[in-house]
Amino acid sequence: MHAKEPQPLGFRATDPTNHLDPHDNYAQMHNQSPVFFDSERELYWVVRNDLIRYINTNPQIFSSNVELFGGTGIVGYPKSVQEIRSRGVGHGDTLITNNDADSHRAYKEIVQRALAPRRVLMFETQTQDLAHQLIHAFPESGEIDFSSQFAVPLTFTVICRQLGIEEAMLATFKKWSDSIDVLLSNMAEEEALISAAHDELALQQYMLQRCELRRKDPKEDVISDIVTARFKGERPLNDTELFGILNQLFVAGNESTRSTLMGAIYYLTQQPEIFDQIRDGGQPVIKVFVEEVLRMWSAVQGLYRRALHDTEIEGVMIPKGAKIHIRYGAANIDPDAFTNPRQIDLTRAQPRGHLSFGYGIHHCVGAALARQELVTAIDLLTTKFSKVTLEQSPSDFHFFSSYHLRCLESMRVKFWT
Repeated sequence: MHAKEPQPLGFRATDPTNHLDPHDNYAQMHNQSPVFFDSERELYWVVRNDLIRYINTNPQIFSSNVELFGGTGIVGYPKSVQEIRSRGVGHGDTLITNNDADSHRAYKEIVQRALAPRRVLMFETQTQDLAHQLIHAFPESGEIDFSSQFAVPLTFTVICRQLGIEEAMLATFKKWSDSIDVLLSNMAEEEALISAAHDELALQQYMLQRCELRRKDPKEDVISDIVTARFKGERPLNDTELFGILNQLFVAGNESTRSTLMGAIYYLTQQPEIFDQIRDGGQPVIKVFVEEVLRMWSAVQGLYRRALHDTEIEGVMIPKGAKIHIRYGAANIDPDAFTNPRQIDLTRAQPRGHLSFGYGIHHCVGAALARQELVTAIDLLTTKFSKVTLEQSPSDFHFFSSYHLRCLESMRVKFWT
């Protein structure tokens, strides 16, 4: 039997129209093949739900320790960017996307203890209080940019408080967070990468200074738990490990939640009947809605793997060393995995069956916190207001330019009392 050739990827993943509504492309892909090839980026795409689960549970074949342009270390960047990044503490293989080794479990256990249920409850109280303050500050007209006047200050403030970051630094941290996304975007030009690399150095310096303060005077927050933790119960984390973990918590802890919250409000403007169903059904309905938005919006559209051996996926030969893109956004509307996959279904029997928090050893360690933030915010907004309308055309939306993130940067809406 001859190996099959992968189907060519028939669209640009970074096209703004794809960010707005990728589902037409994904539906077409599901009708054609489970494996595609992006010749421009030399990436094999896998889009079928069960295959992505298989890849994520076999790290001995498909490693997440990938060096791409926009990877975790400095390889693959222009020399000018490598030189800047080499001045920092390095980029260890720690937690979320780039470590399959035994050490991954030890790092993850440290973060899981820091994000224990008692801490999530603390986050919930902070989220409620802050969301009330932000809603109270809405103009009388109810018309706002939902990103800058609610989603960003909510998600950034909550995570910054737990990482010991001074709230006066929020604007600076938003800039630094955007720069980390630039470094990870697999898209940016050299000039933008140089600027982002300088911002990363500033972020490192600040975060490690906060770590030193918490070593001397621990508080009841996440950063204190991580700084005082012991790797495998034996030693404190070094600076490279500390920054690796805190940086990933910081970026993943605000950007993906903010993006999902933007998606939730967008869907409520497009399907006002859901707003009424939420108001009538309360938190049980909100929790299902949140899962459906996580599935449909898929803030992290995909991540990367590297083949450690010659292998095959559904008859397509994948050579050793090949880079693979597991497209969660496509898997989340796989018709073999979901009934009515392109519809928000508030009666879905297993709403948590999506892959938006990953799968296997890399399942998102902050999933409970993200869910809590989203449920709390949507609960307060749908209780306070009777409806929300979109005050601009979706064709005018601007998305952050990224190969694997779906990040709407602003959205004008009006909340009605």
